[in-house]
Amino acid sequence: PERNASVGLESYLSALGIFDKKTSPAELAEFTMSMSDISYSQSDLTQTFSYLQQAKALHEQNRNAVGVSEVMFRLGVIAEEQGQLEEALQYHRQSLAIRTTTGKRQIMCLSMYEMGKLFLKTADQMKKNNQQSLNDSLQAVYASSLDSAISYFVTAEAISQEIQDERTSAKCKNGLGHIATLRSEWEKAYAFIDGANKSLKKLGMTKELYESYLGLAEVSEKMGRVDQAYHYRSMYSKMKDTITAKPASKQLQLSSPKIVSERGNRSVEL
Repeated sequence: PERNASVGLESYLSALGIFDKKTSPAELAEFTMSMSDISYSQSDLTQTFSYLQQAKALHEQNRNAVGVSEVMFRLGVIAEEQGQLEEALQYHRQSLAIRTTTGKRQIMCLSMYEMGKLFLKTADQMKKNNQQSLNDSLQAVYASSLDSAISYFVTAEAISQEIQDERTSAKCKNGLGHIATLRSEWEKAYAFIDGANKSLKKLGMTKELYESYLGLAEVSEKMGRVDQAYHYRSMYSKMKDTITAKPASKQLQLSSPKIVSERGNRSVEL
């Protein structure tokens, strides 16, 4: 795979040299975005960042707001993977602000989900870093982060229902279930995660389904449903073997010009 990626990168660079003066800024921007994908697959984040910045400048030159928002979205994904949650939030805020002006609900929905996920991760991180207890000021920030996550998840879930985006809807329900778990709202948590689990199973979203089984097991235990908890733990363990045995390919999440919720799955034209 590394050799194929290297050959692909060389081809793109070669073609870029040929087409640099012949193509429009819009075509060149998409070309550069493709090169960022290849650099990302090789874990070359410095080069990936450079290509994305070039693509952003080209999209701005072409007055392509959706293209600029896509660059900011991808930068947010990279920042999140690096554990830079505040930086990731800033990138996604900029992306969402642009997308809101375009009225394109599919990409707005994806950005809102990412914002909800980041606020939830921020709260999770605060809890882990302060395992004993949160002081009053941290407790206020923690509660605010969860409230923000809920707001984005609820809005994204409502839009995803309207536009029939089952994948994002399921992921939002999983997120809402996780928040309800953190707040010890067991019945609510179970309802959200169980709803997500059914959709994830139907859609074949392995990673999220795996996480939902763990969530259902933990909530069932808290509710005193021992047999049910054992069932979900068993499903979680079976999936764990499958997931750990399957090497993950490093691919950068896309959201436009076509919506690709998970690389290699169904695309939805904007």
